Amino acid sequence: MFSKKSLKVKLPLYLVLVTTLPLIVFAIFGYSQLNNLFTKQKLGDMMNIIDTKYIHILDLLDKGKIEAANLASEPAVISSLSEYSAGEESDNSRKQATSYLDQILSRAKMTRKHPFDRAVPTRNRYDEFFVLDRDGNVVVSTNQDNVGQSLKDSEFVTKASGGEVGVVDAYRDGNEKVVFGFSAPIYEHENIIGYFGAKSDVGILALIMTGELGNLTGGELWFAGYSKSLDMYVINKDGNMISQSRVVKGDAVLKQKGSEEPLKRALDVNASGSRTTSAGLETGSREVMEVYKNYNGQDVAGASMVVFDQLWTIIIEENTEDAFAPLLKLKSTFVQTSIIMILLVTSVGYILGRRIVRPISDLGSAAEALSAGDLDSQVDVEHANYKEAVFLGTAFNKMARNLKEMIVSEKKVKEHLETLLGNIKFAIEDIASASTEIFAATSQHNTGAGEQAASINQTATTVDEVRQTAEQTNDKAQSVASSAEKSVKISDTGIDAVGKTIEGMKGIKEKVQLIAENITALSEQTQQIGEIIATVNDISEQSNLLALNASIEAARAGEQGKGFAVVASEVRNLSEQSQQATSQIRAILDDIQKATNTVVKVTEEGTKGVDSGVNLANKAGDTIRILSDAIGESTEWAQQIVASARQQASGMDQISLAMNNINQSTTQTLASTKQTEQAAEKLSELGTRLKKLVDEHDDSEVSVENVEPIKAAV
Repeated sequence: MFSKKSLKVKLPLYLVLVTTLPLIVFAIFGYSQLNNLFTKQKLGDMMNIIDTKYIHILDLLDKGKIEAANLASEPAVISSLSEYSAGEESDNSRKQATSYLDQILSRAKMTRKHPFDRAVPTRNRYDEFFVLDRDGNVVVSTNQDNVGQSLKDSEFVTKASGGEVGVVDAYRDGNEKVVFGFSAPIYEHENIIGYFGAKSDVGILALIMTGELGNLTGGELWFAGYSKSLDMYVINKDGNMISQSRVVKGDAVLKQKGSEEPLKRALDVNASGSRTTSAGLETGSREVMEVYKNYNGQDVAGASMVVFDQLWTIIIEENTEDAFAPLLKLKSTFVQTSIIMILLVTSVGYILGRRIVRPISDLGSAAEALSAGDLDSQVDVEHANYKEAVFLGTAFNKMARNLKEMIVSEKKVKEHLETLLGNIKFAIEDIASASTEIFAATSQHNTGAGEQAASINQTATTVDEVRQTAEQTNDKAQSVASSAEKSVKISDTGIDAVGKTIEGMKGIKEKVQLIAENITALSEQTQQIGEIIATVNDISEQSNLLALNASIEAARAGEQGKGFAVVASEVRNLSEQSQQATSQIRAILDDIQKATNTVVKVTEEGTKGVDSGVNLANKAGDTIRILSDAIGESTEWAQQIVASARQQASGMDQISLAMNNINQSTTQTLASTKQTEQAAEKLSELGTRLKKLVDEHDDSEVSVENVEPIKAAV
């Protein structure tokens, strides 16, 4: 379907694909890279904050453990606990220990940097110092209300009983206050005699988490570059918040579960002690920089770090919509810009398409008019708005003019071809007429040749009879020579034989003359056939020449002359066949002429033989008459008769041989005449086919007009 769309539609789409699409692909790629870079930068900034918080919290915990260990080794604390364990504790030693701890407690302040580089005290680092005996009972405390309280099941006892200084996880004390603490074993002579504990308010953790962002109480002074959805808090190993959330309204400490995903991911440590985050960042095992769902099920960008000794997780989170707001804004701007660019490029493409397509449309209209037969159709190139359109329109106009000239020229060629075809038609009609005449003459000649053959057969029969008579005469002459006594009878018989011989010779002479006349007539008819064949040959040569001219004219006519070229080629082939047929007929007629001349010569010799026979017969008659008058001379005359009879027999043999030759020549002439008749019949059929072919061409394509002058010329 798209391939059939107009260029007005295709060109804007092509421009969009060629210009806007690469820009969009490049922009998407750039946005993807920028998204990764911005995400890494955002999470990196969060991790920098977490690093700071981690250092502060770790410093707090390390100092707490150190101070707890130091205080556990103070002589006043050891002395007081030792006396208590020995049952020798006095109020003085307890007061002394309590006073010492109060002094230490009052000096342990949290401070923050003032804008003018002055250390500003904030709040106490610890809420309470206390000493436990081995059973976990509070012996000495800076809070006298807690003395005698049992903490044997608390982490103060469980962690310190192993001889280690540790951090006690956040919990609610007897006053429902959330605190965390530090514990250390108290040694005397390398024996644990009790435990030292220090409590700290979890508010210190909130101060550390928000102190650099707000006032001392964690107010609403937001960190530059972050939104109100930013949340920073600490969770313990159970996933509970142990510092106040900046987002959760109300008290969230040990009441609100934090995001456990950072802790789970932080514990997913690979063999190298590092891991690759979902943001493509490789971090240490305690660090997490991810995009995940928080405790409210919202997508957040967060950074966290785990304090592995306590499995506390320091977390900073911000909703992805706020964290990546610049990216979302950039994405919106990119979409809007892409839409504007597409609309702009489409508009430009549509305008260009109209400017380009309009000349092409005009050219198409002109071409359609030209195909409908309007040879005067032209394209207006004066108002074309670009060079290529002018060039294309000019070329089309030139093509239309040339086409018009070619069509006019082809019409003239067609008229000339029609005239030429008319000439060929009349020439073919003459060929057909001449072929018919040749066929009729040949048929008549064939009939005459048959009659001549019958006459020759009769003559041959008569000659045989005369030859037999001559043989009988010879026998009788011999009888006369052997017996003179029978000379009279033989003379009478000789007179009768001579009379018959004279009559037979006269008949032979008449038949030989008739044969000579028939042979002469046959020769004249053969000459007439030769003249007709010459005329047919001339007509064939003219037809061949006309067919050649027609082929040349058809070649000039191009596509319209192809059909006529086929006709001209067929005419030329038929003309060549006519020439071949006339050549064959001419050869046959030459053979007939030769055979006729031979027959004439033989006939002349037969006539001479007949004359000689007549003379001999006359002499024989005279001799027989003389025998009648002179019996005495019968022997001499009988010998003469024998000689004459022998000569007569020789002459009759010659006549018989001549008649046989005449019979053979007549047979050959008859066969040649049949071949001539067949060739004439083929020539007549060829003329009929030529005439039919020309008539069919006249009916289908050519209308022959005004050819009378040409016909007269032919």
